[in-house]
Amino acid sequence: MNSGGSGNELAELLNAKQPLFDLGIEDLEEITKKEGLDQKLDLEIKKKFAQFVNRELGISSEESRGEVIYKGLMELIWRQNDLVLDKYLKLEKNANLDEIISASVSFVEKMKLTRTVFRLKDSKAKELIKKNPPKNIMDLLGYKNVSELLKNERLEEIYGALRFAEGDAWLEEFNAQYKRLKASDFTTSEIHLIKMPIRWAPLTKKFIEKKKHNVTHLKELGVVLVLETEDESLRHGLVLKVLPLLVHYFYEVHLYSTFFKFRAKTLRGEAFGGLLSETIIADPKTNLELGGEHIHWRVIQRYFGKLEDADKHPEIFEPHLQPEDLHWDNAQNALAKVIPELSIWEDLDYVGIMKDGLPLSLNLMDLTLSFANKNRYKEHLFYHFRESLWNEIFGRYMGRMNLEHELLAKLDNNLVKPEKLSL
Repeated sequence: MNSGGSGNELAELLNAKQPLFDLGIEDLEEITKKEGLDQKLDLEIKKKFAQFVNRELGISSEESRGEVIYKGLMELIWRQNDLVLDKYLKLEKNANLDEIISASVSFVEKMKLTRTVFRLKDSKAKELIKKNPPKNIMDLLGYKNVSELLKNERLEEIYGALRFAEGDAWLEEFNAQYKRLKASDFTTSEIHLIKMPIRWAPLTKKFIEKKKHNVTHLKELGVVLVLETEDESLRHGLVLKVLPLLVHYFYEVHLYSTFFKFRAKTLRGEAFGGLLSETIIADPKTNLELGGEHIHWRVIQRYFGKLEDADKHPEIFEPHLQPEDLHWDNAQNALAKVIPELSIWEDLDYVGIMKDGLPLSLNLMDLTLSFANKNRYKEHLFYHFRESLWNEIFGRYMGRMNLEHELLAKLDNNLVKPEKLSL
């Protein structure tokens, strides 16, 4: 059984509740008949972190202060940002915002990413807009009626602007329509990567200022949006901020598409719309828990995405899903395949250690956002690291049999007849 030592250290990295975390690990060990995987993971994380810091920064992770390591990581990100700008985007260091954004979008469009998605039909999406005309958008663009708006503007851009342009009361009324959607209102299509023109900037300005980046997505339409901006403060480290975000949202859109497709086969009538609405608005987790934390659907996708023989067993998911629906990767691994210099970050998304009471991670998403936003050491980000570590722990314990016969079954009942896996 779990000794509690490494569990305490992993729990500290995750800010997980104790003794719930250790009890969760013990129950996982009992269910899966696998013991000590948390201890092995803890040792692996420490080893990977120490090796990386020594190899790439030339310092000792144990002897160096957290601030020194963080400074070295930021300098490494800076060098790689300039390298990618020059070597892969073919731009000068003084390239303007629009040039960098356009080149980044073009680069990602050429990557071999999973693009097939289960998304809302255009005809239905237009119907929802006609029933609730977005008055602020129409005023900004000078349209007198909603028919003119839909005829002359790109549907995905209109939907992308809704959350920025219309007030809470309007959005609540508009979102209520999602509860009445049915699986038949959806179709199979491809993910669209769209750069919203600068004329939308008056509406997107506050979003960019709050998020400190200019990338977002629409789960229901299968769209990744890049918002054009004239805010020069975003230019710092923009390359390695935008590229991972774009790839990350590709996988995020695909992940939710898989979830919607799976539930479309198991929910009838407007029950599907209710789940869709709740997922898009609140993103509820599954009823599965570990250490007081709910486990997200992405854990299952992450696990099966790592199985080399997943495509040899299509019968596992039929008639709900096909093996390609469960393809999974993360931004740093995907980028490493096309930018060899970024391969140093492969399989490090869940690697980090505690320094000065805070996790210091090697998650590329967290590091590039911290660099681009000029976060000081005590302000550095670790959100994506924690999410990856939660998923890594759960995925390592849950074997194929448990995932196939327990998790998929529980997800099939989730929100219809809630149950809790006896972890």
